[in-house]
Parts: sequence; structure tokens; C-alpha cells
Amino acid sequence: LSPSTLHLVFIVGFCTVLLGASMMLVQNDIKKTLGFSTMGQMGYMIMECGLGAFALAIFHLIAHGFFKATLFLASGSIIQAARHEPKFPPTSGHRPTKLPTTLTWTTGLSVTLLMPLFILLVAHGVLDVPLRDDHGAVIFLFFGWVTASQAIFSLYRLQAVASWKVAGAMIATLFFIGFIYLWAGESFTHFLYPEPGVADGFFEAAAFQPQVFDALIIISTLVVLFGWLVMYTTARGQKILNPHWVLSIRQTGWVLLINRCYVDGLYKKLGAALLRLAEKVAYRY
Repeated sequence: LSPSTLHLVFIVGFCTVLLGASMMLVQNDIKKTLGFSTMGQMGYMIMECGLGAFALAIFHLIAHGFFKATLFLASGSIIQAARHEPKFPPTSGHRPTKLPTTLTWTTGLSVTLLMPLFILLVAHGVLDVPLRDDHGAVIFLFFGWVTASQAIFSLYRLQAVASWKVAGAMIATLFFIGFIYLWAGESFTHFLYPEPGVADGFFEAAAFQPQVFDALIIISTLVVLFGWLVMYTTARGQKILNPHWVLSIRQTGWVLLINRCYVDGLYKKLGAALLRLAEKVAYRY
């Protein structure tokens, strides 16, 4: 396998994940949300192929098929309830908002930073998964870590008394699912590639240069920490990291994402142009 081809596949998958997840965040319709979520998950599958984890991509496809089928089948009750709600997003002006406490931020940040290190070390020792030696596995673990940390941080919205019990149960579930996923991925890899060394060859072909890999890790970590800092200052009502040009970019980005980056209009114009060209060629010959 060509490393340049695998890296190109990884970039395509990364762009698909970024667009799908970003568009999903601004949707108000549950079916559109599930659709763009599927787009993001397909991007993850493409990324897995670009990282040399072809067996994991197939396993991800099967597991996500069952998961998303359950969501679509269960969305009927949500749609029925949403028919009685206004079409526009509800405003939060009529209901009191509760700022997340310092304990919430500290717990979320600690879990976000310690979870990848814990999984990296324990999975390497217990499951005998060489995560520290395979760049592809480490990069994919990073994206899984970011996704899980988003789910954990969303727990601060819970207003119930037993919210920390729910948080503890969810964190334990995430660890359990993570290890089961790694174990199943390794077992599925050995099932598809029984010959030793085949899967390792894929990972070696997908490996990045050491300088590029270190730069990706450093930049990604700084971006996550900066995002935490922006979220913390925003929740506290501070405008230190939110100048006017940042708010302008945020509004422009929201309009761009809610219109699906105008891909539909571009697709229609391009399709109409190709159709006219085909008609001219068919009429001439």
C-alpha cells in the first residue's frame, strides 16, 4: 500500500468528519441530525481505512449499522412529541440558567486529559495492543477521546440531584465500551488477517513521519486546551477571548453550516451544466 494514498484517504475522512459533525450541531430536525451524524461516522470509517485499520473500519460499519438503526426506529416518539413544539429553537430567556460549577469544570478537564493516558497504558498492558507504536491507532484514539469528552462535558446540563451518579455511570460505561471496542477490533483484525504481520504492515504503511506525527499531537492538544479555555470564559460571562471578530466568524460559520456549505446549490448548478453539455453533445452527434 502507498503511504501517500493512505494519507490522502485519511485527509478525506477527516474533512468528512469535520463537516458532518459541524453541520449536525446546527440542525433542529432530528432526522437531519441523525443523517449528518451518519455522515460523520462514515468519515470515521474512511479515516480508519486511511490509518491502515481496515478491519476496524468493517467492524465500525457493522456496529454503527445496528446502533443507527436503533436510533432511527426509536425516533418516531421524539418526532411525535416535537410536532407539538415550535419549529424555531426555544429561547433560554424565559428559564433560569445555572452556570457550571468549578467542580464540574475540574472534573471534566481531568477526565478529558487523563482518559487517553489511562486507556493508552492499560490497553497496552492488559489487551496487548501496541498503541504507542502505531501512529494510526494513537490518532484514532485521540478522535475517540475528543468525542467522549464532549459527551462527558454535556453532563453539566443535568439539573437533577443524582446527576453525579449519572455522570459516574456514564464514565464507567465509556471506559467499558472503549476496552470492548479495542478488544473486538483486535479480535476482528485477527479474524480477517489470520496471517501474522499483515495488519502490522498496514499500520506501518499508514504511519506518519515522526516530525509530522509530533506536530499533529502538539497542535491537537493545544486546540483542545484552547477550546476548554474559551468555553470556561464564555460560561463565566467573560469576553477576554471573544472579541467582535470572533463572534462575527461564529455567526458566519453558523449560516454556512445551516445551509450545508451551499453544497446542494453547487451540486444542482454543476449537474445542470453537465446536463446541458451532454444534450449539446448528443444533439451534435
